[in-house]
Amino acid sequence: MILKTKQKIEKEYLSDNRPFVIAFSGGKDSTLLLHLFLDVVLDLKRRGEKLKQSYIVSSDTKVELPIIENFLERNILELQDFVRKEGLPIEVVLIQPEVQSSFFSLMIGKGYPPPNRIFRWCTDRLKIRPTQRYFETLVANHSSIILLLGVRRDESENRQKSIDMRDRNHRDLSIHDVIPNAFILSPISDWTTDEVWKFLRENKPQWRESYSELLNIYAKGSGNDECGLTFDKDSPSCGSSRFGCWTCTVVSKDKSMEGMLQSGETVLEPLHQYREYLMEIREDKTKRSPRRKNGTSGMGDFLMEVRFELLEKLLEAEQKIGKELVSNSEIEQIQEFWNFDGNIDFMAFQIANRYKREKFQIPETPFEVENFSGNLELFKRVYEIEKRRKISRDRRGILVEIENRIQSHFERIFSENYKD
Repeated sequence: MILKTKQKIEKEYLSDNRPFVIAFSGGKDSTLLLHLFLDVVLDLKRRGEKLKQSYIVSSDTKVELPIIENFLERNILELQDFVRKEGLPIEVVLIQPEVQSSFFSLMIGKGYPPPNRIFRWCTDRLKIRPTQRYFETLVANHSSIILLLGVRRDESENRQKSIDMRDRNHRDLSIHDVIPNAFILSPISDWTTDEVWKFLRENKPQWRESYSELLNIYAKGSGNDECGLTFDKDSPSCGSSRFGCWTCTVVSKDKSMEGMLQSGETVLEPLHQYREYLMEIREDKTKRSPRRKNGTSGMGDFLMEVRFELLEKLLEAEQKIGKELVSNSEIEQIQEFWNFDGNIDFMAFQIANRYKREKFQIPETPFEVENFSGNLELFKRVYEIEKRRKISRDRRGILVEIENRIQSHFERIFSENYKD
């Protein structure tokens, strides 16, 4: 099986000058594929064959489990060092979503509810679009590319159907569904799971000491698959894969997170609690706007005070685990989205400053006046509603939301002042 797979890779590699693009997630299947590809390239180099430009491409959603994110980052650095020392024409690339499309920018900034199986907005924005843009750039530069994917029939029944349904040309290449002039090669499609594990246990990677860390991660998570690069909206989400985003609410239980906690990775508990909180409030009508952004009735985005709370809880979890979860640029983007929705207090900056993040400069607001005779807090909240809904076609929806805001405000004041 090993020799047959290498021969297949070599044959396609030498067939033309189109660059190979290896999708590397750091999981077992993509690691096997990368190992076999590097074996082929190193052998061709020893034989004096001309090597062509290739790319090793990884995707980081910025909400991977910290242990996975750290592992992938180390692999990327070691691979970059390895190809440089060997003088290989290979570029190692880590793709991340743009800041305005990051998970926290959209959920906390715009108020998107956490994804579910129906509204699974994360896969498209965090994985599909960034990788698609990069591959389209490669196609523009090279006219055509061959994308190597570590998919296997043995992964699942759905995966087998997906592989078998693809039309292939005489070179066993299938046309990419979305990207023109991109072709897919699946060299390890016939490998079984046992064969993958056997290879990784018995072989040493070219770019690092061993596969022991990879094996240990799988042992702790106690699962069989990984979250790889995704290009198809109909593909299973990361949440259904072995190691998905720690914020994923598409599935009811995050088995990989629970496996890590059971294996002693208790530092992840704050992340688990945050994810459970997202599950708890996702369908809570009291946390959501009564109108969607298009003005129709139904649960809309998170209310502004809920977004404040989500940012506070995130920064609190960040302090507990000792690792940055949301970047300064994301906090700035969150505030920019809040500005559009009428937040005049620069609350994202205030919250971040309270949690001792980078000292954000808070501009003066036109409503901080000494002799304001009304209820300033209520005015600000009503202003937020009007600003956020200013483009709504249904002004009645705005009035209903303002009335609800005023009522809840005074109910809270009454409760605080007349508890007995």
